[in-house]
Amino acid sequence: MTLRTAQYTVNALTPTRIVAKSLNPQRCLIHNHEHASNLDMFIGTSTVSITTGLHIPSTERVDFILNPDEELFAITDKDTAIVHVFVQGD
Repeated sequence: MTLRTAQYTVNALTPTRIVAKSLNPQRCLIHNHEHASNLDMFIGTSTVSITTGLHIPSTERVDFILNPDEELFAITDKDTAIVHVFVQGD
């Protein structure tokens, strides 16, 4: 299994893909790296919004498994925020 890390700038207007699809399960750690502005982040499908996504408060992280052929997107509640992504798989 390979390890991949990435950093993305996520905004409040358009969902940003933060984990691409894979043929295999992927373990994902997602960290909302926003320390200064208390921006909340929401993750989910390509249509994620602040009302439909899984809430990640600033400076928090979530750890979960994506099934094969699933991808993950993120959006913020306002402005832009940095998200750190760690993926184990493929």
